Amino acid sequence: MLGKLIKYDLRYVMRYLWILAVASLGGAFIGGFSIKLINNSVSGLGGDLIALGVIGIMIAVLVLSAFALASAVFIFYRFNQNFYTDEGYLTFTLPVKKSELLLSKLISGIAVFSVSTVILFIDIVIMIAIGEGFESSGGTTVQDPRSPLLSVIYFVEGVTLVFAAAVLVTLLVFIFISLSSMLKKKHRIIIGVIVAYLLSGALSMLFSFAFGFGSRSIIDMLAGLDAVVQDWLSALMLLTVDLLLFMLCAVAYTAEYRILDKHLNLS
Repeated sequence: MLGKLIKYDLRYVMRYLWILAVASLGGAFIGGFSIKLINNSVSGLGGDLIALGVIGIMIAVLVLSAFALASAVFIFYRFNQNFYTDEGYLTFTLPVKKSELLLSKLISGIAVFSVSTVILFIDIVIMIAIGEGFESSGGTTVQDPRSPLLSVIYFVEGVTLVFAAAVLVTLLVFIFISLSSMLKKKHRIIIGVIVAYLLSGALSMLFSFAFGFGSRSIIDMLAGLDAVVQDWLSALMLLTVDLLLFMLCAVAYTAEYRILDKHLNLS
């Protein structure tokens, strides 16, 4: 039954999202040719069309941003519609567990996020290919014998980190929607502004520490170690971050399920 729920959720989102996906491809071509137009104008190969190129890049960024935003909005809108509107009464009369309903929304959300990320990556590659082109260097490089293995480890850990972060953010938004549904409508906007402010402040402090004092402290600690030890310690630290994110995901999923189970007990 879970598979049918996921298929139904994905079908709802994709029937609208594919239009924006095609539009983002068009935006990528516009952005690529706009970059090329600016480069030609600067180098003297074309007329003075920099302003037109800038407008084209702005349009491309707007289209790509709309696609990225829509992929998230569709998922969260469906979550709210299925659970916390009049449609929710029909949703929870289905002969399925609430855990399956929640998992369906989470899995379909991550699937849409993954597809959207791949499409955006392709769009960016197209923009770069058209605007700048790819130049191959003929020089030879010395290969580090430990690089291939570490590159694979870093890649896997990096992808895992992005995946876990996406799951955590999705669950946190689910929790916010669930909690805000308990409030009166006139209070939801106020609470939403407060939560957005607190989250932005918390994230700013976190990134300031991670890329400021925290990163410098870690670099200072690793500076006196052997290069091989530094590489494997870095991989171990990244693995620790991945595990921490998965633990937070488990906590967030449990919290959301408890809210869903208690707040929408329709039996």
